[in-house]
Amino acid sequence: FIWVDPCNMNITLGTSDGVSEVDARDIMIELLDISVPKFKLEIAGVGCFAEGAKVESIWGKLLLTNELSRLHSQISRSIRQICEPLRVYKYIPHVKVAYITNERCKVAPL
Repeated sequence: FIWVDPCNMNITLGTSDGVSEVDARDIMIELLDISVPKFKLEIAGVGCFAEGAKVESIWGKLLLTNELSRLHSQISRSIRQICEPLRVYKYIPHVKVAYITNERCKVAPL
């Protein structure tokens, strides 16, 4: 696996797959208007994203506070003003910490 450099870690706050370059530019402009006071983040667990049984990445799950929820809602609203997402994902606030490059890393059945 490959660790994400701490300088490159980020919080996923919203997604919109398959947007055009024009829509992406408009979304960026819309996001510039969002401003929130500073707030603390707390890692409350770990998880992984997988395609079938193949693990693709490992992430730290963030505690969904009121502040984080409000920020996510503002971002989602801004994206939907420009375009409708192709797929809607269940929001899991997280910070990706590693990418899996080894085929032997599989999700174990529960």
